[in-house]
Amino acid sequence: MTVWLLSSGFGFTDIFFLYPIYIVGDFILLTSLFISKLNLNKVFNYISGVLALSFLSLVYVFKIDFNHDIAKVISNIMIICLAGTVLIMQIRNGRNIERFFFADLGMFFYYSVSIFRFIVLSQLKTMTVEDINFINIFNAFFAAVLYGLITYSFLKLKK
Repeated sequence: MTVWLLSSGFGFTDIFFLYPIYIVGDFILLTSLFISKLNLNKVFNYISGVLALSFLSLVYVFKIDFNHDIAKVISNIMIICLAGTVLIMQIRNGRNIERFFFADLGMFFYYSVSIFRFIVLSQLKTMTVEDINFINIFNAFFAAVLYGLITYSFLKLKK
């Protein structure tokens, strides 16, 4: 919605400046979610906040030019580690599996596949259009599975 509003409503032709903000927002939201699920100290939230702010300052204040996909892969790896730890803790509980187990599982798989997607995107120039479309379809499938699992978890909460 933001991309559409900036490009259509305000006439922006280049909206690439939003990508680092997307990376940081995704990272902050999911790390704080999994840190709270693991009942870790609040210091870990501050650490993830410092990491996110230092990334934004490198991009916007110091204007250091680098491949943002590398930062996305690193943030996804951290999210996968936290999600995997949450899933292992829930599986260890046995009978008392949390209501959001399937949503956490969907996030784990989606971000795992997303890492491979970002790695493959760096080789985009050597790929055919059919290969690129196949990768995008694969990513869209896992995104749909993730959203379906999240919807299932919230509908299950209503009961």
